[in-house]
Amino acid sequence: MTISERYDGTQSMLSRMGSTGCYFLSLCSIAEEYTGRNIDILGAAKDCLRKKLIQRDFFVLNPCEVLRLLTGRVWTLDTKNELPIVVPDEMYTVEKWRYGDGTHFKRRFVDTIEGGANAVKKGFRESFYCFTVH
Repeated sequence: MTISERYDGTQSMLSRMGSTGCYFLSLCSIAEEYTGRNIDILGAAKDCLRKKLIQRDFFVLNPCEVLRLLTGRVWTLDTKNELPIVVPDEMYTVEKWRYGDGTHFKRRFVDTIEGGANAVKKGFRESFYCFTVH
């Protein structure tokens, strides 16, 4: 990737990521936790856009394929209202929160919004997205 390809539109992309990228960033954090290596978030976003795994507004179209791209492994997704008492080692979770018309995604141990999202502070947890690696 050339310098112009890497930086063209980057500021706009980072702004969109900051506004609506919580699910994508949660998936990146799963990939980092699983692989033990840092993910080039900007490069990953551009790859996912190019492969039509996410939209320009960071709406995630295919979360399991995003994880496959970032980890090289096959993943499945199961949506649950509650987590099992013991979460298996091969399962990674994302919480889906709702407040009014808004939705926010976060991991159980970290939120991508400094100080926490209003959806988490004032809303309710709608479900858990449980990703299992195979």
